Amino acid sequence: MVRDIKKKILLADGCSWTAGDIVDPVLFPNQPWHVNHPDNLQYRLPRVWPHKLGKLLGIKSENIAHAGSSNDGIVRRTISEVEKLLENNKNEDIIVVIGWTSPERKDFFFKSVEDKEQAWDTLYPAQIDHASIKHKGKKDFYKLYTQYYWNEEEYVLRYIQSLVLLHNYLENNNITHYFFDAFYEATEAIIDPDKHAVFDSVSLNKFIRSQYEAWKIRGKYLNFIQSEGLFSQYFKIYDKVFIKDTMIEIMKGHLNKKELKDHDNDQLVFDETYHPTEFSHSAYAEHLFNNITDV
Repeated sequence: MVRDIKKKILLADGCSWTAGDIVDPVLFPNQPWHVNHPDNLQYRLPRVWPHKLGKLLGIKSENIAHAGSSNDGIVRRTISEVEKLLENNKNEDIIVVIGWTSPERKDFFFKSVEDKEQAWDTLYPAQIDHASIKHKGKKDFYKLYTQYYWNEEEYVLRYIQSLVLLHNYLENNNITHYFFDAFYEATEAIIDPDKHAVFDSVSLNKFIRSQYEAWKIRGKYLNFIQSEGLFSQYFKIYDKVFIKDTMIEIMKGHLNKKELKDHDNDQLVFDETYHPTEFSHSAYAEHLFNNITDV
Protein backbone atom coordinates (compact mmCIF):
# COMPACT_ATOMS: atom_id res chain seq x y z
CA MET A 1 0.00 0.00 0.00
CA VAL A 2 1.47 3.36 -1.07
CA ARG A 3 0.59 6.14 1.33
CA ASP A 4 1.56 9.77 1.73
CA ILE A 5 2.91 9.80 5.30
CA LYS A 6 3.23 13.26 6.87
CA LYS A 7 4.19 12.19 10.39
CA LYS A 8 7.84 11.96 11.36
CA ILE A 9 7.84 10.28 14.79
CA LEU A 10 5.92 7.32 16.17
CA LEU A 11 5.78 7.18 19.97
CA ALA A 12 4.58 3.87 21.42
CA ASP A 13 3.93 2.87 25.01
CA GLY A 14 2.44 -0.11 26.81
CA CYS A 15 3.44 -3.19 28.79
CA SER A 16 5.44 -6.23 27.63
CA TRP A 17 3.04 -6.67 24.70
CA THR A 18 4.49 -3.43 23.33
CA ALA A 19 7.95 -3.48 24.90
CA GLY A 20 8.44 -7.11 23.92
CA ASP A 21 9.09 -10.02 26.28
CA ILE A 22 12.18 -10.98 24.32
CA VAL A 23 15.63 -11.48 25.82
CA ASP A 24 18.93 -11.84 23.95
CA PRO A 25 19.85 -15.54 24.39
CA VAL A 26 23.56 -14.79 24.06
CA LEU A 27 23.82 -11.95 26.57
CA PHE A 28 21.19 -13.28 28.98
CA PRO A 29 20.77 -17.06 28.53
CA ASN A 30 17.84 -18.34 30.66
CA GLN A 31 17.53 -14.93 32.33
CA PRO A 32 14.10 -13.56 31.25
CA TRP A 33 14.12 -11.04 34.09
CA HIS A 34 16.64 -8.99 32.09
CA VAL A 35 13.99 -8.03 29.52
CA ASN A 36 14.20 -4.33 30.51
CA HIS A 37 18.02 -4.30 30.78
CA PRO A 38 19.62 -1.51 28.68
CA ASP A 39 21.92 -4.07 27.00
CA ASN A 40 18.84 -5.94 25.76
CA LEU A 41 17.40 -2.99 23.84
CA GLN A 42 19.19 -3.65 20.56
CA TYR A 43 17.95 -7.23 20.50
CA ARG A 44 14.40 -6.62 21.74
CA LEU A 45 13.15 -3.42 20.10
CA PRO A 46 13.51 -4.39 16.40
CA ARG A 47 11.40 -7.50 17.03
CA VAL A 48 8.24 -5.80 18.33
CA TRP A 49 5.35 -3.98 16.69
CA PRO A 50 6.38 -0.30 17.26
CA HIS A 51 9.63 -0.73 15.31
CA LYS A 52 7.86 -2.77 12.63
CA LEU A 53 5.04 -0.22 12.35
CA GLY A 54 7.60 2.59 12.10
CA LYS A 55 9.27 0.76 9.21
CA LEU A 56 5.92 0.31 7.43
CA LEU A 57 5.18 4.02 7.86
CA GLY A 58 8.73 4.98 6.95
CA ILE A 59 9.19 7.10 10.07
CA LYS A 60 11.28 7.04 13.24
CA SER A 61 9.82 4.94 16.06
CA GLU A 62 10.36 5.48 19.77
CA ASN A 63 9.26 2.63 22.02
CA ILE A 64 9.10 3.65 25.69
CA ALA A 65 7.00 0.69 26.82
CA HIS A 66 8.10 -1.21 29.91
CA ALA A 67 7.58 -4.93 30.50
CA GLY A 68 5.34 -5.37 33.51
CA SER A 69 3.99 -1.83 33.30
CA SER A 70 0.66 -0.71 34.66
CA ASN A 71 -1.60 1.77 32.89
CA ASP A 72 -0.57 4.28 35.56
CA GLY A 73 3.01 4.01 34.29
CA ILE A 74 1.92 4.27 30.66
CA VAL A 75 0.25 7.63 31.32
CA ARG A 76 3.23 9.01 33.28
CA ARG A 77 5.79 7.99 30.66
CA THR A 78 3.77 9.06 27.64
CA ILE A 79 2.99 12.57 28.87
CA SER A 80 6.59 13.10 29.99
CA GLU A 81 7.97 11.89 26.64
CA VAL A 82 5.52 13.94 24.55
CA GLU A 83 6.58 17.05 26.44
CA LYS A 84 10.20 16.28 25.55
CA LEU A 85 9.34 15.65 21.90
CA LEU A 86 7.45 18.94 21.66
CA GLU A 87 10.62 20.82 22.60
CA ASN A 88 12.14 20.04 19.19
CA ASN A 89 9.21 18.86 17.07
CA LYS A 90 5.88 20.17 15.84
CA ASN A 91 2.77 18.51 17.20
CA GLU A 92 1.64 17.59 13.68
CA ASP A 93 4.84 15.53 13.24
CA ILE A 94 4.00 13.15 16.11
CA ILE A 95 1.73 10.12 16.25
CA VAL A 96 1.18 8.25 19.53
CA VAL A 97 -0.02 4.63 19.71
CA ILE A 98 -0.84 3.08 23.09
CA GLY A 99 -1.39 -0.61 23.86
CA TRP A 100 -3.26 -0.58 27.18
CA THR A 101 -2.59 -3.34 29.69
CA SER A 102 -4.56 -5.05 32.48
CA PRO A 103 -6.30 -2.43 34.63
CA GLU A 104 -5.77 -4.39 37.85
CA ARG A 105 -2.11 -3.42 37.89
CA LYS A 106 -1.55 -0.42 40.13
CA ASP A 107 1.46 1.79 40.88
CA PHE A 108 2.54 3.12 44.25
CA PHE A 109 5.63 5.19 44.92
CA PHE A 110 7.50 3.31 47.62
CA LYS A 111 9.79 5.02 50.15
CA SER A 112 11.58 2.93 52.73
CA VAL A 113 12.91 4.74 55.79
CA GLU A 114 15.18 1.93 56.96
CA ASP A 115 17.12 1.31 53.74
CA LYS A 116 16.43 4.55 51.85
CA GLU A 117 14.88 2.64 48.91
CA GLN A 118 12.51 4.65 46.76
CA ALA A 119 10.97 3.78 43.41
CA TRP A 120 7.70 3.15 41.63
CA ASP A 121 6.29 -0.25 42.53
CA THR A 122 3.67 -2.02 40.42
CA LEU A 123 1.32 -4.38 42.21
CA TYR A 124 -0.14 -7.28 40.23
CA PRO A 125 -3.25 -8.31 42.20
CA ALA A 126 -4.59 -10.60 39.47
CA GLN A 127 -1.61 -12.89 40.07
CA ILE A 128 -2.42 -13.07 43.79
CA ASP A 129 1.20 -13.77 44.66
CA HIS A 130 2.66 -12.42 47.87
CA ALA A 131 5.42 -15.00 48.19
CA SER A 132 7.89 -13.16 45.97
CA ILE A 133 7.74 -9.99 48.08
CA LYS A 134 10.63 -9.88 50.56
CA HIS A 135 9.97 -6.59 52.35
CA LYS A 136 7.61 -7.26 55.28
CA GLY A 137 5.89 -3.89 55.05
CA LYS A 138 5.25 -4.36 51.34
CA LYS A 139 3.95 -7.88 51.88
CA ASP A 140 1.54 -6.78 54.62
CA PHE A 141 0.31 -3.91 52.48
CA TYR A 142 -0.15 -6.17 49.45
CA LYS A 143 -2.29 -8.58 51.47
CA LEU A 144 -4.48 -5.78 52.80
CA TYR A 145 -4.74 -4.20 49.37
CA THR A 146 -5.89 -7.39 47.65
CA GLN A 147 -8.29 -8.17 50.51
CA TYR A 148 -10.05 -4.81 50.76
CA TYR A 149 -9.22 -2.59 47.78
CA TRP A 150 -8.79 -4.94 44.80
CA ASN A 151 -12.19 -4.75 43.15
CA GLU A 152 -13.76 -3.87 39.80
CA GLU A 153 -15.12 -0.58 41.08
CA GLU A 154 -11.59 0.65 41.82
CA TYR A 155 -9.58 -0.63 38.88
CA VAL A 156 -12.17 -0.28 36.10
CA LEU A 157 -12.88 3.34 36.95
CA ARG A 158 -9.18 4.09 37.47
CA TYR A 159 -8.47 2.66 34.01
CA ILE A 160 -11.17 4.85 32.46
CA GLN A 161 -9.72 7.89 34.23
CA SER A 162 -6.32 7.04 32.72
CA LEU A 163 -7.88 6.91 29.25
CA VAL A 164 -9.68 10.21 29.72
CA LEU A 165 -6.56 11.92 31.08
CA LEU A 166 -4.24 10.76 28.29
CA HIS A 167 -6.76 11.23 25.48
CA ASN A 168 -7.60 14.77 26.59
CA TYR A 169 -3.92 15.63 27.04
CA LEU A 170 -3.04 14.44 23.55
CA GLU A 171 -6.10 16.01 21.99
CA ASN A 172 -5.47 19.36 23.70
CA ASN A 173 -1.94 19.29 22.27
CA ASN A 174 -3.23 18.34 18.80
CA ILE A 175 -1.30 15.06 18.88
CA THR A 176 -2.68 12.32 16.63
CA HIS A 177 -3.17 9.20 18.70
CA TYR A 178 -4.60 5.69 18.60
CA PHE A 179 -5.33 3.28 21.43
CA PHE A 180 -5.88 -0.48 21.49
CA ASP A 181 -6.38 -3.27 24.02
CA ALA A 182 -3.12 -5.20 24.08
CA PHE A 183 -3.52 -7.50 27.02
CA TYR A 184 -6.12 -8.32 29.65
CA GLU A 185 -5.20 -10.66 32.48
CA ALA A 186 -8.59 -12.16 33.39
CA THR A 187 -8.35 -13.59 36.89
CA GLU A 188 -10.54 -16.64 36.25
CA ALA A 189 -8.39 -17.63 33.25
CA ILE A 190 -5.27 -17.51 35.42
CA ILE A 191 -6.68 -19.43 38.36
CA ASP A 192 -8.57 -22.11 36.40
CA PRO A 193 -6.08 -24.76 35.15
CA ASP A 194 -8.54 -25.81 32.44
CA LYS A 195 -8.49 -22.38 30.85
CA HIS A 196 -5.88 -20.81 28.59
CA ALA A 197 -4.45 -17.72 30.32
CA VAL A 198 -4.70 -15.68 27.11
CA PHE A 199 -7.16 -17.32 24.71
CA ASP A 200 -9.84 -17.68 27.38
CA SER A 201 -9.62 -14.07 28.54
CA VAL A 202 -12.26 -11.75 27.11
CA SER A 203 -11.10 -8.47 25.62
CA LEU A 204 -10.75 -5.56 28.02
CA ASN A 205 -13.48 -3.66 26.18
CA LYS A 206 -15.95 -6.55 26.51
CA PHE A 207 -15.10 -6.90 30.20
CA ILE A 208 -15.70 -3.19 30.85
CA ARG A 209 -18.98 -3.20 28.94
CA SER A 210 -20.14 -6.26 30.89
CA GLN A 211 -19.30 -4.50 34.17
CA TYR A 212 -21.22 -1.43 33.03
CA GLU A 213 -24.31 -3.52 32.20
CA ALA A 214 -24.05 -5.43 35.49
CA TRP A 215 -23.88 -2.22 37.50
CA LYS A 216 -26.57 -0.56 35.38
CA ILE A 217 -29.22 -3.13 36.32
CA ARG A 218 -28.50 -2.60 40.02
CA GLY A 219 -30.78 0.41 40.23
CA LYS A 220 -28.83 3.50 41.28
CA TYR A 221 -25.48 1.74 41.69
CA LEU A 222 -23.78 3.63 38.84
CA ASN A 223 -24.81 6.85 40.52
CA PHE A 224 -23.65 5.53 43.89
CA ILE A 225 -20.12 4.81 42.59
CA GLN A 226 -20.13 8.11 40.64
CA SER A 227 -19.33 6.46 37.33
CA GLU A 228 -22.03 7.29 34.76
CA GLY A 229 -20.05 10.22 33.35
CA LEU A 230 -16.83 8.20 33.25
CA PHE A 231 -18.46 5.40 31.26
CA SER A 232 -19.93 7.95 28.87
CA GLN A 233 -16.44 9.31 28.25
CA TYR A 234 -15.03 5.80 27.83
CA PHE A 235 -17.56 4.88 25.14
CA LYS A 236 -16.85 8.12 23.24
CA ILE A 237 -13.07 7.64 23.39
CA TYR A 238 -13.36 4.00 22.38
CA ASP A 239 -15.42 4.89 19.31
CA LYS A 240 -13.09 7.74 18.37
CA VAL A 241 -9.50 6.52 18.76
CA PHE A 242 -9.45 2.78 19.50
CA ILE A 243 -8.30 0.14 17.03
CA LYS A 244 -11.15 -2.30 17.57
CA ASP A 245 -9.34 -5.61 16.97
CA THR A 246 -7.14 -6.60 19.91
CA MET A 247 -3.73 -8.20 19.52
CA ILE A 248 -5.17 -11.52 20.72
CA GLU A 249 -7.96 -11.43 18.13
CA ILE A 250 -5.45 -10.86 15.32
CA MET A 251 -3.25 -13.68 16.65
CA LYS A 252 -6.18 -16.09 16.78
CA GLY A 253 -6.76 -15.37 13.11
CA HIS A 254 -3.45 -17.07 12.34
CA LEU A 255 -4.41 -20.33 14.06
CA ASN A 256 -6.69 -23.02 12.68
CA LYS A 257 -9.67 -24.43 14.61
CA LYS A 258 -7.72 -27.40 15.97
CA GLU A 259 -5.00 -25.15 17.38
CA LEU A 260 -7.58 -22.83 18.91
CA LYS A 261 -9.17 -25.82 20.62
CA ASP A 262 -6.18 -27.69 22.01
CA HIS A 263 -3.36 -25.14 21.71
CA ASP A 264 -0.89 -27.77 20.43
CA ASN A 265 0.87 -25.27 18.21
CA ASP A 266 0.46 -21.97 20.00
CA GLN A 267 4.17 -21.31 19.49
CA LEU A 268 3.34 -19.70 16.16
CA VAL A 269 1.71 -16.74 17.90
CA PHE A 270 2.60 -17.09 21.61
CA ASP A 271 5.84 -17.97 23.37
CA GLU A 272 6.07 -20.19 26.45
CA THR A 273 5.05 -17.29 28.71
CA TYR A 274 1.98 -16.49 26.57
CA HIS A 275 3.56 -13.36 25.12
CA PRO A 276 3.35 -12.53 21.40
CA THR A 277 6.08 -13.96 19.19
CA GLU A 278 7.90 -11.82 16.65
CA PHE A 279 5.48 -13.24 14.07
CA SER A 280 2.56 -11.87 16.09
CA HIS A 281 4.22 -8.47 16.47
CA SER A 282 4.65 -8.33 12.68
CA ALA A 283 1.01 -9.32 12.14
CA TYR A 284 -0.27 -6.63 14.49
CA ALA A 285 2.03 -3.98 13.03
CA GLU A 286 0.45 -4.69 9.64
CA HIS A 287 -3.02 -4.52 11.18
CA LEU A 288 -2.24 -1.14 12.74
CA PHE A 289 -0.75 0.12 9.46
CA ASN A 290 -3.94 -0.82 7.63
CA ASN A 291 -6.23 0.78 10.24
CA ILE A 292 -4.37 3.96 11.14
CA THR A 293 -5.57 6.63 8.75
CA ASP A 294 -4.42 9.97 10.15
CA VAL A 295 -0.69 9.86 9.34
